[in-house]
Amino acid sequence: LDLNGTELTVKFREEAKPFPHVASIDYTFDVPQQFDAVDMRRIENAADLCPIKSNIAETTKISVTFNYGVAQAA
Repeated sequence: LDLNGTELTVKFREEAKPFPHVASIDYTFDVPQQFDAVDMRRIENAADLCPIKSNIAETTKISVTFNYGVAQAA
């Protein structure tokens, strides 16, 4: 699958109590191409298998958004 031009934005929110920690992480994938449902599921499954994700505290809320068919910036 051609994912050239895909951009990833990562935002996180920290909390100080009960101790300093990352409370949530939001990932947004802007994919220039449109894919069929099967290929979109393959892409999303691959992202879900990220080994780093399994090392984040269970209390940290993780949000992942895929925007397909987003025009590339000039």
